[in-house]
Amino acid sequence: MRKLFCVVGCLIVLSRAPALAAEPAVVVVQVVENSMEADIFIARGESTPEHIEIPVGITDKKAAAAAVGYQRVLARLYAEGYVLQGSSGPRTDGAFRTTTYIFVKAPKA
Repeated sequence: MRKLFCVVGCLIVLSRAPALAAEPAVVVVQVVENSMEADIFIARGESTPEHIEIPVGITDKKAAAAAVGYQRVLARLYAEGYVLQGSSGPRTDGAFRTTTYIFVKAPKA
């Protein structure tokens, strides 16, 4: 009986090992801003990146609309289980400013 419990215990541990070794899902979010709009590109692996345009500006109304747009994108990623891992930038190229964010979803145990 003791051997049976040992074998069952080993099988349970071995069945969970691949889940722990799986790589986390990674999403790259690149934000390209100019004085009129922000283009957000969300890349998930090999699929075509999602493109979201958000109007931006220096007026209160445009700044508030931009904040709402950014909040929706981030809230959706967090709801999907992603957490911000890191960022780079902003990199300025003429009238454009580019910032890249890396989001990671930990594998399910």
